[in-house]
Amino acid sequence: MTGPSGVPVKYDAFLSYSHSADDALAPALQSALHRLARPWNRLRALRIFRDKTSLSASPELWPAIVAALADARYFLLLASPAAASSRWVEKEVEWWLEHRSPQTMLILVTGGQLAWDDAANDFDWPRTDAIAPLLRGRFPSEPLWVDLRWARTGEALSLRHVQFRQAVLDVAAPLHGRSKDELDGEDVRQFARTRRLARAAIAGLVALTLSAVAAAWFAVRQRDEALRQSSIAQAGRLASQADLLRERGGPVDTSTMLAAEAVRLLDSIGERSLEADLALRRSLARQPHRLGDFVHYSGDQFAIASDGRHIAVNPVGNDASVYGTSGEVAGGCSREQIGTRLEAQGRPHFVFVEAVTASGSHCAIITLGSAETRQIGLWSAAPLEEIAVVPHRSDGNLRLALSEDAEYLAITDLAQAGGDTPGRFRIWSRSRRADVLTQTAADFVAFSRDKVLVAASNGIWRLPVVEQSTASRVLAWPRKPWQIVLSANGRFAATLDASTLAVWDLTSARLVREIRSQPGSLLAVHGNGRLLLLASPGAVVWDQEADEAVGTLAVEPVAGLFDGSGLIVITADRGIQRATIFAGGLGAGATARTSIDADETVHWLAIDGAEVSLLVEAAPEMRLDVWTPATATRATRIRVDRPSPLPTAVSADGRRFALGRPNGVLIGALSAAIPPLELALPGPPDALVLSADGEILGARVRDQLEIRNVRGGSWHAPLPAGVERVGVSGDGRYAAVVRRLDGPPTRKGDAFELVAWRTFAASPPVSVDLGRDITTPGLDCQAGVEGAALRVGTAIVDLAKAVVVPAQAGATSRPCEAITSATTSATIDDRQLLVIDRLGVPIARLDHPAAIQRAALGSDGRYAATLDERGVVRLWALVPRDLVTQACAQAPSPLDEAAWARYLPPTLVVDACGRARPAAGAPPP
Repeated sequence: MTGPSGVPVKYDAFLSYSHSADDALAPALQSALHRLARPWNRLRALRIFRDKTSLSASPELWPAIVAALADARYFLLLASPAAASSRWVEKEVEWWLEHRSPQTMLILVTGGQLAWDDAANDFDWPRTDAIAPLLRGRFPSEPLWVDLRWARTGEALSLRHVQFRQAVLDVAAPLHGRSKDELDGEDVRQFARTRRLARAAIAGLVALTLSAVAAAWFAVRQRDEALRQSSIAQAGRLASQADLLRERGGPVDTSTMLAAEAVRLLDSIGERSLEADLALRRSLARQPHRLGDFVHYSGDQFAIASDGRHIAVNPVGNDASVYGTSGEVAGGCSREQIGTRLEAQGRPHFVFVEAVTASGSHCAIITLGSAETRQIGLWSAAPLEEIAVVPHRSDGNLRLALSEDAEYLAITDLAQAGGDTPGRFRIWSRSRRADVLTQTAADFVAFSRDKVLVAASNGIWRLPVVEQSTASRVLAWPRKPWQIVLSANGRFAATLDASTLAVWDLTSARLVREIRSQPGSLLAVHGNGRLLLLASPGAVVWDQEADEAVGTLAVEPVAGLFDGSGLIVITADRGIQRATIFAGGLGAGATARTSIDADETVHWLAIDGAEVSLLVEAAPEMRLDVWTPATATRATRIRVDRPSPLPTAVSADGRRFALGRPNGVLIGALSAAIPPLELALPGPPDALVLSADGEILGARVRDQLEIRNVRGGSWHAPLPAGVERVGVSGDGRYAAVVRRLDGPPTRKGDAFELVAWRTFAASPPVSVDLGRDITTPGLDCQAGVEGAALRVGTAIVDLAKAVVVPAQAGATSRPCEAITSATTSATIDDRQLLVIDRLGVPIARLDHPAAIQRAALGSDGRYAATLDERGVVRLWALVPRDLVTQACAQAPSPLDEAAWARYLPPTLVVDACGRARPAAGAPPP
């Protein structure tokens, strides 16, 4: 590239402009000239000098500009009024006119006016304001100039803009020394060639990148698969070790933590294992939940209140205290404070605190008056004050006990020689200020929860409920028992002697069962009368009907109680004088449990989040109970009187239920606090059925088939003779009945027919021959995706076509009693519930101590609920993370250093509960 004198130059053009006027246009023009017709192997087509991009830092600006001017072939002037008045632009123009030919100056008008006067052969200066006057008379003829006054926005300053491209071609043509058409064509060719080369380069790079990515992906996949297989193998080993420890009677805490680590490890790689799940659940069955602990004194007697939330401690003469299940002090009486009060009154104050109520609100004391007199006082704890004095004359030892509301005080006068010889006892009433029961040669044992019954060594006594009545004995023991316990609800008693273990029903005063005595101590009896708690060794739950152990907790109890949510036990470490409170779920790892009374029937279960709804029949009423395990509460949402047995129905999705009423039907929601809806019928229904979604109700009322839409609308039809079953299709569009046809039966049974109607439509019924059967075909399940089908016995009837579909066609349909959710399904197998995912892979097997009657799955797949034949409802966690959280909530002891080194890899620094690996030499936890 050479200049006018043939000397090589550096720039094709020098761009002169006003920064205030053309700060956006100048760089756009420079970039366009660089790119237009650029060969593929060069960075730019032209080299254009622009001060902001071409000048380096210089202490003297003008010499640098002069050097750039001298190295340029052309001068590009962006003319505008601002440029015309600019001193720097004027100096640049002046230098160019002195050293270069005016024919090498190209003018681009970006603002103002530029006019040429042909007569004067010069610019029309009165009308021109875009250039400086120093250009007067400098051009022998009208110079080339380009109008760019329209180019102001970003979209216009692009080579894709046709008008801007033409303007750039006007400027670039003389710079290249070529015509516009030739230059334009060259730009297109260079662009196409560049694109081809770019595409080829990109394709090559893509191919190389894909190869590299594929190789890296394969390597990473191989590594991940190796790590995954290693994790699966490690989890399997941990689960096996947990099972082995449990089966050999090893530490329950260790087996629980190993199984929890196996489940957590698999969950971290998105895997599940039925074996690891079972190992953790079976460890949890023996892992009691530690609730709390408290300091006690030697010789303490522990009693758990019937609510399962308070523990009363009788220290035999010292302070009597009541603790909550988390170990906090909930009440009690101070021997020292009572003595101070008595001393202030001038009374003998040698005080023994002998009894306390379960809530800690009251206590009973003994004060010594003389060698033959024992004065008994009844005190309130808050405020501390004496509320009654009970005189008592005796030369023996006294033992006191209070009912839970402090209405009754039991005073047992033991023989002076010791506790083996029966003494006598009396029951004193606070409200009557008198004894209501007195017995000789007998010891008091316990009050029932309702304070109506008293257990004693000579039998069960009923206290008088009115002032005029007297106490009466409900039953007498055939043999003097060693131990007697009452259930928390006061309905059952259990006794233990040298040879037999007996359970008694106190409502009917009869012996329920008598079995061979089991080794150990008798601590508690369940409210259903079936389960017993023995200390033999550990806490053993014994099913007296099945005559087998159904649960074992790895603790040594000194007291226990079956409450509504499970089992509460207390252990006492005499060495460190500390009592620990545990809870057990009695169900192979269930998160929570509640019990149904023996005279109640559960018709359906449903899960909404972590709440369980139960449709319960307890004559003469039906209830919808909602059990909230998180708060250990169960509340009745709906209660309906049922004076006579009437039919019940539940929709296939488990969301709605229908209860027959004397003149209608009550429809409610199982899993939402929605008020029930009462639908009127001509009379009491003989049969009820709901569509799959619960929107359509079918009812047989005398000789009519009544159809009701819960959102409004009704339909009815007369029933043919011989109707034995009533059904509604899954979508509610069809109502159907199964009728027995007249005629003699054959060896294959009676002839049956299905009669179906299109509900809410004026169309005649259709009939389908069902053939012969020994029993009436069932019609209680919906089938088919569209819902217009019914399962009749083992066949499926297409109601729209009025034909029997071959059995294999209904393979994907599920009966109404199937246990399904959006993500899982389950199958009941006696004492086990097998849960599988959508792919049919088993993910949980839930062991039960008794046969399962009903089960439900949550829609989100997190929980399952079950009801067994003993009336126990359990909630189970199905998600691995929830199961690990449940295990950690039971506070198993962390692994010590030896267990870490033996079972877990050295790379693991925290256990499944987030507890750090112990340091070398650290004491055991």
